[in-house]
Amino acid sequence: KLRDYQLDGLNWLRNCWYHRKNNILADEMGLGKTAQIVCFLNDLNLNEGLSGPFLVVAPVSTLAHWKLEFERWTDLNCIVFHGDKESREMIIDYEIKYFDDDGKEQKNRVGFDVMVTNYEILRLDKPSRIISSIQWRYLVVDEAHRMKNSKSAIFNQLKKLEFDHCTLLTGTPIQNNISELWSLLNFIDPKHYNDLGSFKEKY
Repeated sequence: KLRDYQLDGLNWLRNCWYHRKNNILADEMGLGKTAQIVCFLNDLNLNEGLSGPFLVVAPVSTLAHWKLEFERWTDLNCIVFHGDKESREMIIDYEIKYFDDDGKEQKNRVGFDVMVTNYEILRLDKPSRIISSIQWRYLVVDEAHRMKNSKSAIFNQLKKLEFDHCTLLTGTPIQNNISELWSLLNFIDPKHYNDLGSFKEKY
């Protein structure tokens, strides 16, 4: 059961979705950002008919926790895209690709609701091309302060993804200076936050 403040967070995420606003959920560490996002994506599935595909990009150390939370709170089919080359190829063939009843691959569909993967997988050429070939209905970036440098490889790799909506999760949206916050804002709303110089001058 969600706590009251987590329910407030869930309703805020719903409000952002209805108004087509990408966002940053910046509750402090340990307050249950994962549960809020999992319940929110489940809500989109149950009440809005949005079955995905949803993508969660997270540190490798948290992949099992994300998988567990989806299993605990939802009936969504969640896969973890990780491992060595052979393991990833098996996941592609048996969990990512979608086949109809006649065994014919359907290019415009996938065989899962949620994919959980890590930053390192995005940096690898073939997996990143597979991930970037999918039109994601929702993107979630965990530990999003890793994107604090808008010129970094991971920032630009995430920029290549096609997604309808996005939530960044971080308990520390600013670690050192205001430029780090601008990088996150630029990612979720590049039209509004398009000039670092004027942002620094204003704030």
